[in-house]
Amino acid sequence: MAQDEGNILHQRKWGDCSNRLEGPTSGALWTPPSMERAPRHSSGGSFGDRERPLHLTKWRPQSRTMGGHGGFRASQTHRPKVIIESWRSDPTLWQYGPTSKPTTTRWREAGYNINCRTIKATAIGGAVTQERLLVVRTRIDCRAQWTWDSLDRDLSVIRPMGNLLTPPGLVPRNSYSQSGSAHTPHSLHDPMPNQIGAWIKTEKGVRRLMKEEVAQGLGIPKGCETELDQRPGTTITLDNDVFNWHPPDLSLGSPWHTLRLANLPWAADHYPEPDNIYWDGIQRLAVHRNNYNSEGPDPKRLQLLWWEFPSEHWGELRNGARQNFLKQPDPCLRPNAPMDEEMLEAAVQFVDELVELGVLPSIDEGLTVLTNAPLFVVGKDGQPGQWRVIADMLRGGQNDCVGQDPVFMPRIAHIVDQMYTEGYSAVVDLSKFFYNFPTHPDD
Repeated sequence: MAQDEGNILHQRKWGDCSNRLEGPTSGALWTPPSMERAPRHSSGGSFGDRERPLHLTKWRPQSRTMGGHGGFRASQTHRPKVIIESWRSDPTLWQYGPTSKPTTTRWREAGYNINCRTIKATAIGGAVTQERLLVVRTRIDCRAQWTWDSLDRDLSVIRPMGNLLTPPGLVPRNSYSQSGSAHTPHSLHDPMPNQIGAWIKTEKGVRRLMKEEVAQGLGIPKGCETELDQRPGTTITLDNDVFNWHPPDLSLGSPWHTLRLANLPWAADHYPEPDNIYWDGIQRLAVHRNNYNSEGPDPKRLQLLWWEFPSEHWGELRNGARQNFLKQPDPCLRPNAPMDEEMLEAAVQFVDELVELGVLPSIDEGLTVLTNAPLFVVGKDGQPGQWRVIADMLRGGQNDCVGQDPVFMPRIAHIVDQMYTEGYSAVVDLSKFFYNFPTHPDD
């Protein structure tokens, strides 16, 4: 398959639109079998023009910020009923990728639902080791429901790369090497690696893949290859030094302090009474600086510098974030979960630390606690004697009173698959790390 950033197909009729994904031949797009293949052409800007109906169009975004539909000129009833996009696997991590919240919202407003799936080419008969993200957008007003065919079956035949390689007689002798490993793919048995310069075994010896061979495996026509670096990817190993961090010089007049002071008045000018906001920021800056000494962090009272964040977050960081309460929780004080002596000690230390840091302030005079979030304690995996203290707002009743934020949380299995393949991962457990953001006083 050609490595376009995105290939989009438009189908104007359901017909016998099976949802099966047939194994692609070299260079073919994974499409429903009844899809008509129109002559290849490029869509210039908007698509879905009633006067020029399209069965197939190819679209290549120019950057990672292009994830929308680009606009429709046709009415709702004349828009394509099915749109299939084929992407590399990594755009799921882009801020404005094909499955991101901004993109799916735009498509939803245009009248489309989304279905997505990451598929290994070798699992459906492909000859190149690669993953593709398939995004299927179906028009909401169509009754047919898109479902994916099962890919659980094991293929008894793996398509080897041999017929995609340059004939041995045309490969220069100096291209071969005596080195190689047991994991080097063989041209007669294994699919082609999706990387120019990757090592492969042939009957003539071990050599690197040439860019023309990778292009042929991906279905790129001759003469359309881009000028790519043929050097293999570089493996970088970090030194095993112990991590040490020291804060910058936060003293008065230091570069760090001067830059914070320069940014504050510019941000304050965006609000009424900027002088008051400026002097309030000066006080917050002093509190923040007091949380560090020459050796490192020395937290005394947590304080965010709101003007150092993107402007769309200034209001919530300065005044506190709303919790989206839609109604008042029922007045009720619920007891904490049962705890043994060790759990109770961990919970007390946790709460005392939050009080000391100013995260849990005292109640204003004249006010009374009406409801609470009972605490429960769970052990940290692989860390004997370490506990995680959690405020249970489900049992406390707060969750039933707030509007849920439509936040898309991808599954860890989806994330790892997009980060790398056939490698190793290291997990850094920030066991003492907390997100710090203020809540609105009214909440």
